[in-house]
Amino acid sequence: MDNEFSLLIIDDEPHVSDAIRIFAGEMGFKVWEAGSYEGLSELYDQADPTIIILDPSMPKYDGMEFLRELAKRKCQAQIFLSSGQARRVTLTARQLGLDLGLNMANSLPKTATNNVLESCLATIANKDFDMTAKFLSESIKHEKLVVYYQPKVALTGDNPYWVTGAEALVRLHHPVLGLLSPDLFIGLAEENDLIGQLTNLVLKETTKQIKKWGEQGIVLPISVNISPLMLTDLFLPDKIAAIIETAEVDPSMIVLEVTEKATMVDAGKAMDILKRIRLKNISVSLDDFGAGYSSIVELYRMPLNELKLDGALVRDMEHNEDAFIVVRGILAIARELGIPVCAEGVETLKTAEMLRRLECQTGQGYYFSKPLPVCDFSRFVIGR
Repeated sequence: MDNEFSLLIIDDEPHVSDAIRIFAGEMGFKVWEAGSYEGLSELYDQADPTIIILDPSMPKYDGMEFLRELAKRKCQAQIFLSSGQARRVTLTARQLGLDLGLNMANSLPKTATNNVLESCLATIANKDFDMTAKFLSESIKHEKLVVYYQPKVALTGDNPYWVTGAEALVRLHHPVLGLLSPDLFIGLAEENDLIGQLTNLVLKETTKQIKKWGEQGIVLPISVNISPLMLTDLFLPDKIAAIIETAEVDPSMIVLEVTEKATMVDAGKAMDILKRIRLKNISVSLDDFGAGYSSIVELYRMPLNELKLDGALVRDMEHNEDAFIVVRGILAIARELGIPVCAEGVETLKTAEMLRRLECQTGQGYYFSKPLPVCDFSRFVIGR
């Protein structure tokens, strides 16, 4: 990266700054730190940051005023707010930044793990790489994509943390940057009518792998994400069924993950498609529930086999009583409706144990395992 990307950390907790500095430095960022407001304006000029990680609630420090100062300077940096205060306080500060015209990213928890930081920093650092629709199209055509699998584990029962399934997560091989996460190319695929081809490739690879695992005695359902744009195609259930039939696997081994947002494009058509998918013995999971646009009403309207709690909500529950109450309430409603729940974003033992006490059926997250290539996933399952 040749230090062309600069990170300014504004935080009075040395252990937080140290962790971010070390990790960001390993990624090639030039890192600047401020533990107080004194001299911050001059430091900002020296750093000319690409990214700012800001605690808006340090002692004797008004982060809101600094946001206003950044707006006056026409700051173009991506700004992440990181605070131990209640989530509502951080959301208020973020909204102020947005109102001022600043480039405000989502908030970072004080306990942000390396994978969360890596995702944030890599997205910024790689924003200018040569990714075109033509490159993506050729990559799909020549199958330059790799499917990783992130385990889902049981949280209830006498034998917790055994593997119950996995989510298929696509990676794109870039000749310079290596394997890229989907956040860096899914949007491009949707904008250029490539998302159907991309999803078909993931489904084909996943069903082939399910068959291979079955021959090895590993029988697990695998989830595949479906873009909202695909839930307008009335032929989608037949197309997916054909891929599954070609691979000669049981349709019940496939779970299609959709967001509630997906049903908003054409609600009537989407519900028709989802019901026909269920009739083909293919499961449907509602992803990112609690992300902001989700509605309790959808829990009984949609033909669901599973509900997935949004990772940000799950991460917040460890430090935020309101988030815990929301999670507890969703789990209670889902239990009454007979819908199993999977919690995404489980990154600590404490979160896992909280979810166990709330009788959440399954969990997924870096505490258990990051997304794994095929061979490592097989070893992970056998090792459990």
